[in-house]
Amino acid sequence: MTHLMASFPLRVVLIYALVATGWILLSDIGLSFWLGESGAFALWQSVKGLVFVMVTVLLLFVLLRHEEQRRARLEAARSAEEDRFRLLTEHARDLIYRYRLAPEPGFEYVSPSATAITGYSPEDHYADPLLGIKLVHPDDRELLQQMSQDPNAANHPLTMRWQRKDGRTIWTEQVNWIICDAHGTPVALEGIARDISERKQAEEELRASAEALQLLSRRLLEAQEHERRLIARELHDEVGQVLTGLKLTLSVMSTEASPDLKASLSDAQAALSELMGRVRSLSLDLRPALLDDLGLLPALNWLIERYSKRTGIAVELRHQGVERRFTSTIETVAYRTIQEALTNVARHAQVSSVQVRLLAATQRLMLRIDDSGCGFDSDIALRSGSSTGLSGMHERIQLIGGVLTLETAPGAGTHIIAELPLATAEEG
Repeated sequence: MTHLMASFPLRVVLIYALVATGWILLSDIGLSFWLGESGAFALWQSVKGLVFVMVTVLLLFVLLRHEEQRRARLEAARSAEEDRFRLLTEHARDLIYRYRLAPEPGFEYVSPSATAITGYSPEDHYADPLLGIKLVHPDDRELLQQMSQDPNAANHPLTMRWQRKDGRTIWTEQVNWIICDAHGTPVALEGIARDISERKQAEEELRASAEALQLLSRRLLEAQEHERRLIARELHDEVGQVLTGLKLTLSVMSTEASPDLKASLSDAQAALSELMGRVRSLSLDLRPALLDDLGLLPALNWLIERYSKRTGIAVELRHQGVERRFTSTIETVAYRTIQEALTNVARHAQVSSVQVRLLAATQRLMLRIDDSGCGFDSDIALRSGSSTGLSGMHERIQLIGGVLTLETAPGAGTHIIAELPLATAEEG
């Protein structure tokens, strides 16, 4: 009953009823007295007014009571939502905060996870408005200044280092939102910060592993080229000399041999000449001496001439700035890339001509091999592993920091573009 009497709608209705009833009674009695009307008529007028007042009071009470209940439900829902949000923030591993910018800067809310992440409690943040800045590593405070000067930067993830209370440095990722008042003036900064130190460590370990793997792959390719060079020289110098001496011996023997033996020696000389040609060809395929002795352009001229004789495919070579010598690494990668590209043209393109272009600038050496052949689906070829030549080209170029671009499609020809960094390779 006490709660009912204290109800706002009931108070409003009682006040309205008293005021309306008093007004009706006093006005009707005074009017009847002034006009000299009968008491029965005045009483009838008062009863009608009182009935109207009672109906109005009842409707007004129902409406006000309904509005009060609606507001109570909204307030309960809002309170429950706030409780759920507070429970969520207090149990979140991420640091959630609200920083007041005006009129007096300071933290309005800091979630309990601040203690685990920074070593400072929420109370420490409330007591020191500048603690958020002091946490930032000195080398990263410029990022914080840039964010404060650029309002749009506050809406993007920001990665920076914090210094914990115990002196340990951690990596954090933050997302902030600037809160403005009705006039568009920034009044607060809300945000979420996450400790990403473990992720950064994993990324660093992965990067170190990738660099180690790249270095190992590069050394393997260098060792492969070194072995090719040694074997090619061994075939040319040692085996070639032995075979040449053997051929001379057979030639001397044939001058004094009988006719029957001379025929056998002639067959042996022919077989030996064929073997010497194969050894010489194998030596050149492994690594042409021209590449080491004279450089990239003479080696390519020899390769193209030999390629055209073997395959019947005409090669148009255009070049600019490649008359000079490059590092051994650059010359090897460029030569192997063009060699593999021409091999693929002979095997798959079904064309009678191919274009090779080289352009050397100060920082880069550009290679381009174009054919108008049948083309292929590069994605399918790379996924299936059927094109080891493309994979080899890509690996060689990537290991020296270059870029390989392949443009092809079934029936649309093939265009291979390679960019080799000269400065990086020469420094390495």
